[in-house]
Amino acid sequence: MFNVSTNTILWANDMKKGDTISPGDVLFILPISGVEHTILKGQTLQSIAKMYNADINDIVLYNGLAGDSVALIPGDKLIIPNAQKSDEGDKPVQSLSDTVAKSNQYYQSHPTKNLSGYYVDPVPGYRLSQGLHDKNAVDLAIAAGTPIHAAASGKVIFAKYGWNGAYGNLVILSHPNGTQTLYAHQSKIAVTTGQEVSQGQVIGYVGCTGRCTGPHLHFGVIGARNPGVDGSWKQ
Repeated sequence: MFNVSTNTILWANDMKKGDTISPGDVLFILPISGVEHTILKGQTLQSIAKMYNADINDIVLYNGLAGDSVALIPGDKLIIPNAQKSDEGDKPVQSLSDTVAKSNQYYQSHPTKNLSGYYVDPVPGYRLSQGLHDKNAVDLAIAAGTPIHAAASGKVIFAKYGWNGAYGNLVILSHPNGTQTLYAHQSKIAVTTGQEVSQGQVIGYVGCTGRCTGPHLHFGVIGARNPGVDGSWKQ
């Protein structure tokens, strides 16, 4: 469903092959096939890329690093796109370069529902600081502490503090039309998993948790065009 490998789901949820899941369980899905890596003393991007048979340029791009010679801090975490562990057999689904494209090019090659006028602006007054990335997300820069509003009514299917695969404090909503919206890097979460929310309800506050270089809302849409690309919010 999310176009990632089986191992990506296993690694992100600390599971092993053969573990069972039941209806109602919540799984964390990384936005791309890969693994989260904790940097150890003496490691470089080159050595980490070699360890996972990964492309160093993909690691740099996905984690927002300044370049392939940047100094790494032990204890920090990196997402390694399309990582392959030596004892696992899954093949990566697609390269990072296939998932990161300019907005118009992406939608031309990935036809999806255009629900213009369905989602409200979650953080009015934002500045678009990064266009389409992570398959279908945009970054909306605005002051830390700004309330984040639910773009549409629905149910909270994920609300968790922590690293969460570089997303930081994260909320994901499921909507009646079958789509989902994602709200990352929050400073504080104002809802709980399983809660029903109405359109425009405050679900959290802007922050810079996870992998982040400044306060903003990482807003993603699953199953429809992201209105943050062109500002086609419901008025």
